[in-house]
Amino acid sequence: DWEYVGEAFETLPEWKSDSSLWAPNITRQNGQYYLYYSYSVWGSNQNPGIGLAVSDDPAGPFEDQGPVFREVDLDVTNCIDPFYYVVEDTPYMIWGSWFGLYGVEMTPNGRDIVEGTEFHLAGNHREGVFIIERDDYFYLFYSTGLCCEGLDSTYRMEVGRSESFTGPYVNQNGDDLRDLDDHGSGVGILDGSDRFVAPGHGTAIQDDDGNWWTLYHAYDAEDGGFVDGTWRRTLMVDRLYWGEDGWPIVADGTPSERSSYPVIE
Repeated sequence: DWEYVGEAFETLPEWKSDSSLWAPNITRQNGQYYLYYSYSVWGSNQNPGIGLAVSDDPAGPFEDQGPVFREVDLDVTNCIDPFYYVVEDTPYMIWGSWFGLYGVEMTPNGRDIVEGTEFHLAGNHREGVFIIERDDYFYLFYSTGLCCEGLDSTYRMEVGRSESFTGPYVNQNGDDLRDLDDHGSGVGILDGSDRFVAPGHGTAIQDDDGNWWTLYHAYDAEDGGFVDGTWRRTLMVDRLYWGEDGWPIVADGTPSERSSYPVIE
C-alpha cells in the first residue's frame, strides 16, 4: 500500500543546465539520508555527472549538495546510474552506462572521490548496476539491452561474481565481464515475458526471514506500457533464489505476474 508523499526536488539543481535527473540511489549514513542522482542529457557525453542531496527524513525535503563527480573529473563518459556500497569501512561508488561500468573509492563522508582509485568492472552496453555480498562472493548485477523503446525494449538482467569487490567479475560461463561489449552477451537471469517487457535496473534486499528479493522495473503490456501520454515502467518484486552452485536465480527467469512479498517486521 504505497502512499505518495511528494517530490525529492522542487527545482532542478543549478550545477548543470538543460539536463534531466534519473536513477537515484539512497543510503543512510552519518545520521542522514544521502540521495545520489544522475544528472545528464539523455544518451549524452556532454559532461554528465552524479550529484548528492541530503535529508533528515526519507520523504524529504532534500537539500542539494552539488556534484560528487563529473565526466571530466575521471575521464570516463556517461557518469550516471550511481550505486553506493561500503566494504570493510571503505565506501565506493559504482556507476556507468553504455561505455562500461566503473568504480571509485569515496572519502569517508561519502561526498567526494579519492583520486587515482578508479577501477573497471564491465564492458560496454551495461548499466543499472547493484552489488550484494553473499558467502565468499560479491555478485554484480546489471542491465543490458535497450531500456526505453516501450514494448520494443530488450532490457534484461545479467550477473557476474568475484571474490574481490573491485573484481575481476566473471559470469557462469567464465567470461570476464570487462570483455563483454555487446548487448545481452552475458548470461541472463531475468528476461522479459509476454506481459512484462524489458525487466531491469534493479536492486536487492534481504527480508526479516532471511529471504532475498529483487526489485526492478518493466513495461506492462496489458496497459501497452504507455499511460497518460508517456511510457511508464511498473515497479516489480520477485524472489531471488540461490542455486546449489551459488549463482542467483530470479523467479523462473521471467517476471512473475503475481508474487509473494518480503517479510518486514
